[in-house]
Amino acid sequence: METILSYLDNMFLSMPQTPEVLRAKEELSSMMEDKYNELIAEGKKENEAIGIVISEFGDLKELKEGLGLADGSSRAGESYGASQSYGETQNYGASQSYGKNADYGTMPRMVSRQDAEEYMAVSAKTSKWIAFGVLLCIWSPIFLFVCGGIDDAVKKLSDGAIIIFGLVPLLVLIGIAVAVFIYNGMKMEKFEYLKKERIQIDGALERELSQIAEEEKPKATVKLIIGVVMCIFSVIPLLVGGGVSDNDMVHVLTLCFMLMVIGIAVAIIIAGQNRMECIKVLCQEGDFSVNHKKSNKITDIIAGIYWPIVAVIYLGWSFYTMNWGFTWIVWPIAGVLFGAIAAICAVVGEVKDRGAE
Repeated sequence: METILSYLDNMFLSMPQTPEVLRAKEELSSMMEDKYNELIAEGKKENEAIGIVISEFGDLKELKEGLGLADGSSRAGESYGASQSYGETQNYGASQSYGKNADYGTMPRMVSRQDAEEYMAVSAKTSKWIAFGVLLCIWSPIFLFVCGGIDDAVKKLSDGAIIIFGLVPLLVLIGIAVAVFIYNGMKMEKFEYLKKERIQIDGALERELSQIAEEEKPKATVKLIIGVVMCIFSVIPLLVGGGVSDNDMVHVLTLCFMLMVIGIAVAIIIAGQNRMECIKVLCQEGDFSVNHKKSNKITDIIAGIYWPIVAVIYLGWSFYTMNWGFTWIVWPIAGVLFGAIAAICAVVGEVKDRGAE
């Protein structure tokens, strides 16, 4: 309802603040609120109800005529009305800079069907590359582990050989992965506002996306189950190898096998969940709801400081000890800690929102 009231304020912004105009604004506000509550009671989603209310009450032409106002006196208000078609985005709110919608109390930014379809198409392609990049990151220590296992077995590998055949491939794979992340991140940069700002899509598109989500959910669930099961089963050879053999090379090979399986599993999960995530972004559901976007903004700021510090710790520790086969443990620990930080940010944001209400 706050969105509708903000919209109403913008419509009356350029009109003279006479008692008649203020009275008309109050009556219109009451009617819009009644209609909004009626739509919510009928089971409409908040975004859909807002769109219907604004499209029904957004034209001030009759109101201006009734108040005896000239057409030009409220042209700015009209630009927010039905003449601009609330479901379209060509010129919507350009004079109000809604593309910089950092304030969650302002009007939502409209997203056209064309923009939504382009976002889903580009995201589908980039998600496969991102999955490939993550797979390379998980596989990157394998060469180093193998070199370490051979060194323990034959005691003949020099530090130079370990660096060339173990550390160099690790850095190359991580370098390729980083390049993949940066390139695909740049391709998705134009859609970043979908995850950070309040957005609005028309009701018809939202219903279509909901239908697609219902059809896609079983497939995404199956891929998620396959990925999780693969991760769980990947540990079995490592446990069995450790139980039946004291050979270090056997332990190394089973560890490498585990990483290979986990890499494939994570890639399946990332690519398999992309379509469902896109729908959640466009419909502002789950982690992409307005409240979560507020907490995500704080999390992004923390991440910008947190991960560079983790990288410095990892590289400093690794070069100091030259024990690259062990220091990689920094990353999973850092990931778990960051997950806890993100969860705390989300809880704090939710508590603040409830307190504000």
